[in-house]
Amino acid sequence: MLQLDDSLIVGKGAHRICYRHPADQNKCIKIVSGSDDTTQQLECKYYQKLARANINWEHLSRYYGKEQTNLGVGYIYELINDYDGTVSKTLTEYLNENTSDVIDSALIRGYLYELKKYLLTNKIVVRNLRPYNIVIQRTSPNDGIAVLIDNIGHHNNFYHLSDRLAYFACKDILKKWRKFETKLYFAC
Repeated sequence: MLQLDDSLIVGKGAHRICYRHPADQNKCIKIVSGSDDTTQQLECKYYQKLARANINWEHLSRYYGKEQTNLGVGYIYELINDYDGTVSKTLTEYLNENTSDVIDSALIRGYLYELKKYLLTNKIVVRNLRPYNIVIQRTSPNDGIAVLIDNIGHHNNFYHLSDRLAYFACKDILKKWRKFETKLYFAC
């Protein structure tokens, strides 16, 4: 059983708390903070579907399965780290940052464009795109990529045309991307 404590917290969301894996610096453990883990279960099923499709994982944090922790069931994911070993910052952090570590906005737009192409190419449907669910992984001091770390799949497990037909998957992805861009534009 993995032992987790507050010193390992990497981030907190509305429904989950993310901890650095105590035995592997390249993994994190998400613990559902409420009693309802339905959304987590649906996301796990969607990750398994993507693994069976043998997608390229360049812009998506991998899912490795479940493991028991002292805080309950932990869901193990790839922890996205920068080239220097630090945990990659979210897009929200970069948008709110006023330090010398700020990435040029043109570079961020390019990283996001590549993420959009990736989602469309791999037909990866997202529930909602939010700046705090995307990290900018610095692959070198002057380069990086956008990586989606949360909120993939569908809201429920009913039959989805976007899982069956590429046209509907792309339509769904583009609809969510337009909403994301609109919100991002107003946030800046």
